[in-house]
Amino acid sequence: ALAIMDKNTVEYMIDEMRAEIRQKDRSLQQKDAALRQKDTALRQKDTALQQRDIALQQKDNILQQKDNALQQKDALIRELQTRLMQFEQK
Repeated sequence: ALAIMDKNTVEYMIDEMRAEIRQKDRSLQQKDAALRQKDTALRQKDTALQQRDIALQQKDNILQQKDNALQQKDALIRELQTRLMQFEQK
């Protein structure tokens, strides 16, 4: 009877350990799924940030072109002012 009880106790403990392992495995799978979702969300945010960065670079290029155009116009105005002053002095 003691041997049967010992055998049953061992089987019970093994069943309990298996149940605990299955529970931990499910928990790990859930955590893995959550991490994959977070990874996907981070990749989407990274893509959005890259798109915004590209848009900002394009705007920066446009502003640089406008700044160059203004500098050229300023140079032309200075040149015309110089010519006008020379003309008025004659």
